Amino acid sequence: MKFLVVDVSNSFTKYALSTPEKVGAVRSHPTPRLTLAWARALARRHPGVPLLLSSVVPAKTAHFARAFGKRLRVLSGRAELGIPIRYRRRDQVGADRLANAIAARKLWGAPAVVIDFGTAVTFDVVDADGAYAGGVIAPGLNVMTDYLHERTALLPRVSVREPRRIVAQSTAEAIRVGAVVGYRGLIREILAALKKELGARRLRVLATGGQAAVVARGLPEIEAVVPGLTLDGLRLWGPNHSMNRIDSVFANLRVAGRKAFVAYLGAGDPDLAATPELVLALERAGADVVELGLPFSDPLADGLVNQLSAQRALEAGATFPKVLEMIRALRRRSQIPVVLYAYVNPLLRGEGGAAASLRAGLEELAEAGVDGALVLDLPPEESLGAPPEELFPEALRRITLISPTTPPERLAALSRAAGGFVYYVSREGVTGARSDVAAGIPERVAAVRAATETPVCVGFGISTPEQARAVAAQADGAVVGSVLVSQVAQHGKAADLPARLEAFARPFAEAIHGA
Repeated sequence: MKFLVVDVSNSFTKYALSTPEKVGAVRSHPTPRLTLAWARALARRHPGVPLLLSSVVPAKTAHFARAFGKRLRVLSGRAELGIPIRYRRRDQVGADRLANAIAARKLWGAPAVVIDFGTAVTFDVVDADGAYAGGVIAPGLNVMTDYLHERTALLPRVSVREPRRIVAQSTAEAIRVGAVVGYRGLIREILAALKKELGARRLRVLATGGQAAVVARGLPEIEAVVPGLTLDGLRLWGPNHSMNRIDSVFANLRVAGRKAFVAYLGAGDPDLAATPELVLALERAGADVVELGLPFSDPLADGLVNQLSAQRALEAGATFPKVLEMIRALRRRSQIPVVLYAYVNPLLRGEGGAAASLRAGLEELAEAGVDGALVLDLPPEESLGAPPEELFPEALRRITLISPTTPPERLAALSRAAGGFVYYVSREGVTGARSDVAAGIPERVAAVRAATETPVCVGFGISTPEQARAVAAQADGAVVGSVLVSQVAQHGKAADLPARLEAFARPFAEAIHGA
């Protein structure tokens, strides 16, 4: 298995072909000169090869998102890292810092500190439990020397290298002494403070980045200089910790500055053979996530359109095992994220009590290739006797619903319990298309975002592309359902149903992606 590993810093982009065991020859490209054309050329040189990306420059990340599409996996605080992360705002941690922590933990052990000498000098801590615990950020050496040159009339711009003596005989040499020797003092003080706060008797200290070799030369505290540590972190992360498809899509959309089009269909409507073709049609139209309603005889949260869809599916022979078999078949043709929209009863499988039965059903979903589940009649505090965190398999995201009438305390709890995305129901009542956009969406979305970093998608009642654009502009995505199901109801017997649905859905995708 081969893949590309790419580390985009503010100054240079390092990239290489890698296997799970070893990073190949590393190449470098100036980040300011990294264009969409360059990213596309890289993609053409390596057709079909996945790319694992660490980037601190969002505009450049967007180039890779456009060039590599679904081959791209972006390392971020939202990803499954393979090590615990103890950081209050995971989304604010630089990807390079996470990659360094992964490499330090897996190659050198814990506790450890990685000092990365880049545009900034970062200190990243892996604590005694092997978790990423945060760290320190200081200005980089070149930033300091460049600032002196730019803010003074006579001080020259200098390159950073080992000074020949402390009592300098030239202005340039004096600046080098201040930079190199001064930074050694800064590093010693920060390391001492970190060691004290961590209560560590021994702390493994690694250095990487542009000036690491120069500065580390006079610091016995630094155990090793590891030039390719960030790429090693990507190598160790990627093959072993596949990101949930929902998380991956939202991460890629975020860096591309686009909103998510979540499209709903009833599984098995008009029949199970048609459903994969309809999902593929929606994917071609631009859907980012597909929600499939599991047919159920008593769908209390659904309006008439979706109730009739479930009835048609049941009459056509749809059952839970058959829906799973259909999803397995779909997975052989598409990797679009799939969320199952369901009620508890059809998910109860096997024996051992309600919690064990539901857990077994949810595990079957994950094994079939479902990425998330929205169980409408299972609030987070109700876990049928099992600890809530043990009910959902790790691979399956728990989508939660929030309504306009959800009290603030409950809103916060629901938001924290969510995985994949939070589904904000913009209206009271059941599903169904409406002629206008509900009021109060920005305020409710802001309240959810204050409680969680999980993306927020808004649904219930979206019936036109214009409404979809207006809703998506206020959230991370829009859910379009009943109006699509109505197309299936209207044209269900037509041989060209997939083409009709694709043409109908494309304006919704364009509106949401352009919001």
